[in-house]
Amino acid sequence: MIATFCYVPGALLYNKYLKEFEYRSIMVVACITQSCGCSLIMLFCLGYDLGRPYLYVLLATFVNDILYTMFIEMPPYIYLAKLIPSRIESSMYAFSSGLIDLTWYTLAKYIAILINVLFVHVNYDNLQKTWVLYAIQAGCSLIPLLFIWIIPKRENVAKV
Repeated sequence: MIATFCYVPGALLYNKYLKEFEYRSIMVVACITQSCGCSLIMLFCLGYDLGRPYLYVLLATFVNDILYTMFIEMPPYIYLAKLIPSRIESSMYAFSSGLIDLTWYTLAKYIAILINVLFVHVNYDNLQKTWVLYAIQAGCSLIPLLFIWIIPKRENVAKV
């Protein structure tokens, strides 16, 4: 529910403030932002809730989802729209959207479940190590920084 509610503000903020920035820079900020958001939730799991637990989780999730939409979801769609020839744009957009949704919303969840089952062992009855899952997520959020050089620069996209 919150993720759907956050998509529109994230898209509007991206269009207003970020569409002129280099995508590599946006990705660096995205990785750091995602890692910080996971760290905030991890601190909540450890008991640091600033005295207002529900407000803390709501704000951390809401802000993290808006920033996720602005920095991670919107730029690939914009790049795809610029790189794909106009006669096959709708087919490639549908294919890439499906592929992105498959990886972000399905495969990522199954990989997280696998990590939990094999290493952390958090379940409904034992939530003591939930913070470990968020620590793993915060660390994994920084992995794309190793591959940031693969993303084309704005002038390379303009040449195509």
